[in-house]
Amino acid sequence: MDIGTFAIDDYISNGGGMNNLGFMIASGQNLFWAANSNVPGYAAGASNNPTLALDNRNTQVTKAAITNTSSGYGSREYCDFVYYGGHGLNGTMYLGASNPPYGSVSPSALNLGVGYNRWLLTNSCSLFNGGDPATMWAPAFKGLKAMLGFKSFVFDNNLSWDLYNDFWTNWTYREKSLLNSFFDSEANYGYKHLYPSKGLEPGCLSAQTPNAVDYCREAFKFVSHDYNKATATSGYYYSKKIGTPQY
Repeated sequence: MDIGTFAIDDYISNGGGMNNLGFMIASGQNLFWAANSNVPGYAAGASNNPTLALDNRNTQVTKAAITNTSSGYGSREYCDFVYYGGHGLNGTMYLGASNPPYGSVSPSALNLGVGYNRWLLTNSCSLFNGGDPATMWAPAFKGLKAMLGFKSFVFDNNLSWDLYNDFWTNWTYREKSLLNSFFDSEANYGYKHLYPSKGLEPGCLSAQTPNAVDYCREAFKFVSHDYNKATATSGYYYSKKIGTPQY
């Protein structure tokens, strides 16, 4: 399980356009360390021990870096599981006002899964908003199994260790599906600091599968350890409203 992170707190250095954030880098680190705390004990074996193979922060999160489809070490497609933490605008990642090297990144520019990337978790506003998520994100699915993200606004959260430890514990030891692992962790620790005035709407988008159980409904114990790509198009989308989301 090679994990890669793209995280932006300092938007001023990327040309501005949005307010600075406070916990995106920490959230990416906690996603990795929570995986490191849970996956090896659950799925014993050196090949399952998570590595932080890519750790791009602030000015390193360029459009060229996040869309690079090389599968060599230090590139997005070397990683099995990729995290993006930063701003989002209705179906696009927003990296900063300086374009190039930053700007907005649309689904069609991402080509997720042409190498080894099989899961994407986006901690950013509105990536599933602005239309049918499966239709909007279909151009990005080039072997990716599943994408986790939000239709609603998302807010800075200093509980990311609790959140991602809960996520990985849910997916491994509790043997919940990917979507319920994500939804339940967001209900427990994403919503905790927003109650009672705000809320969240997390979502999970699977690649198309010929099976009744798609990748969003797959528990970690059923995850294949081969390098096979998923079908190169999106499939079913799931979401859950928690509290009172804002859009």
